[in-house]
Parts: sequence; C-alpha cells; structure tokens
Amino acid sequence: MKKLVTISSTLLGVVFLAGCGQQPVSQTQPVVPAPVAQQPAQPVTNKQANSNQKTFQDASLNYTINYPSDWSFKKDGNADMITVSFSPSSSTPFSVDIDSIPTSVAITEKEVIDFVAAAKQEYSNPGEKVYDAKEFIYTADDGSISKGQQLKADYTENGTKYRVWYIAVAKDKTLQAWRYVSSVDEYDKNYDIALGMLNSWKILK
Repeated sequence: MKKLVTISSTLLGVVFLAGCGQQPVSQTQPVVPAPVAQQPAQPVTNKQANSNQKTFQDASLNYTINYPSDWSFKKDGNADMITVSFSPSSSTPFSVDIDSIPTSVAITEKEVIDFVAAAKQEYSNPGEKVYDAKEFIYTADDGSISKGQQLKADYTENGTKYRVWYIAVAKDKTLQAWRYVSSVDEYDKNYDIALGMLNSWKILK
C-alpha cells in the first residue's frame, strides 16, 4: 500500500518541524530524532488475554498490543520512524500498523493536530473521502489522559478501494500513529479484530 508509505514520510517531516517549534531547519541547528535502541521484538504469552491472542512487546517502542495468534508481525524502519505491521499474511488486503516516531523534545497537542491535518491533506484527490475527523482520548492504566486525533478515509490504489482508520497520540517525546487499513469490502468484516487490538494497545511512557 504505497500511499500509506508516502503519507508516513510526509508526516515524518511534520513531526520534525513541530519538534523545533515550526522554525526553519538550518545547518547549524538540525533537528535530530532521539536514538532508538534496536532491540528484537518478541511475541509473548499474555496470561490475561484470550488464548487465541499473543502480545507484542518491544522495549525500544514503549508499547504493547495484543494480536490474533494466527497473525504475524513485521518490524521495519530506522532511527527516524519504526513501523510494526500486523496481518494474517502478506497477501491479505488488511492490516493493523503502528508508526513510532521519536523526537528530541516533548510533542504538544497542537503538534498532533497538525500531524493529522497533514494526513487529511493526503486524501484530497478526486474520489477520495475523509470523515470522522475528531479528537481521540487515550487513557493510560494509571488514569492519565493523552489527547490525540483520529480520522477515517477512503481511497483507491491499483484499482482496489481501501479504507483507513488513523489515530495519532503523543506520549512525551514519541508520537504513536495507529492505523487499521483494509479493502472497503473487508473493512466491516475485520473491524472487531482491529478494535480489539486498539483496546489492548498500551503505551508505556
């Protein structure tokens, strides 16, 4: 799904500009993302989860999430952004993906709004549609709240109509972008799986 790759690259620039207060980047004051320790991700058994689920956890990404036991995940990226994609197989028309984008300074609510506004612009081509753009509230286990943004959009790529549910929330110096993307025909069929994964998503810090 090449369009999502393009969007992620565009949004990466938005986060970097936000991290320096929307000021131009000069050669003497470069925006440097926080280094990411490349530690192996491991699926582990979650005793509190359904027996048909596994739990993904990676200390370098600061989150955990449950996913179906017959799915697999792929981790890709670099120090600027790490993407973890969960799906039944590489050929399926749906997946749940999480982009983790570290910065050198804490990310504000306004910068999350700008991040999602940039995503919205990427779906402005003829025949594409954005809807349900609104605030997203993430509540941590300790009761603390982080205000994020979300949207849904329809688009066409290589003759296939897709629908994406996109959520962005910041926690200190990392912006986490969760998304469920599926062919429109399969979206409702697999929605409950995606929602269950979203509800199990725990941002650790």
